[in-house]
Amino acid sequence: MELLKPYPSPADNFFILGAALSFLLFMLAARISRLASSKDPYSRLNRIHALIYIPYLLSALLFAWKSGEISPYLLPGLLAGTFIYFGLHYVYFFALVGLVKKSISVKLLSDLASLASGGSPVPPQAFLTHEKAALDLIRADRLGQMTLLGLANRAADTYTITPKGRFVNFAGGLALRLWNLRRL
Repeated sequence: MELLKPYPSPADNFFILGAALSFLLFMLAARISRLASSKDPYSRLNRIHALIYIPYLLSALLFAWKSGEISPYLLPGLLAGTFIYFGLHYVYFFALVGLVKKSISVKLLSDLASLASGGSPVPPQAFLTHEKAALDLIRADRLGQMTLLGLANRAADTYTITPKGRFVNFAGGLALRLWNLRRL
């Protein structure tokens, strides 16, 4: 079947198709174990991602060795497979989980739908009261992540920005000015 043999060697095919299949296995594992809905989804998703990548890498190298194709010419195929695997994770899945889980707009729509049972209109005050608790949780989660990433320090109930946080703030402001955007 020509569709499954687009690359010059069976090892190259294994590297590329194995990366895509490994990513699908990662998605299945993440879905079955409900990793995205856990308290710290990013570190748990990264851990399972690495646990699936290592067998992919070892099996790809074993396949190349068993088929007698081990050579430096396979390195681009292996790098392409690795790029596909990590690219799908960080560009597609990781961003999607972050967007849906932490999107204020998605949360507002969800709360509006739950408040407007039966299609009745929601008075603004009821909606805003319901949203304050949800936004406080999002804010606390984001501050916790910034602390873990070294962008902020926490002492008791106060936060301070770190030099790394100042740099990220500066770079973010620069990017916003470059694209003529404003902060929230």
